[in-house]
Amino acid sequence: MPEAAKQVITTRTESHSDVSDSKPARAHQAAMTEKRFGETLLKSLREAKTDVRLSNLREEWVTTEGGLIHEISVDLVPVE
Repeated sequence: MPEAAKQVITTRTESHSDVSDSKPARAHQAAMTEKRFGETLLKSLREAKTDVRLSNLREEWVTTEGGLIHEISVDLVPVE
């Protein structure tokens, strides 16, 4: 299958340098990211013109100069 047929869904939080890297802050960031990711994924699945499968689910925390970022992504691959 051509790699171009794959669609990547990614959601990430915005970083804020003034927010502490604490357990409650991370929990809030994760909840926000998961909610937006779920909404984006559901929209993409509804709009798909063919059957798709999910593969390569990735979730990571990235520390940047601007603050902490939580990112979730997955590949939507058409089923042949």
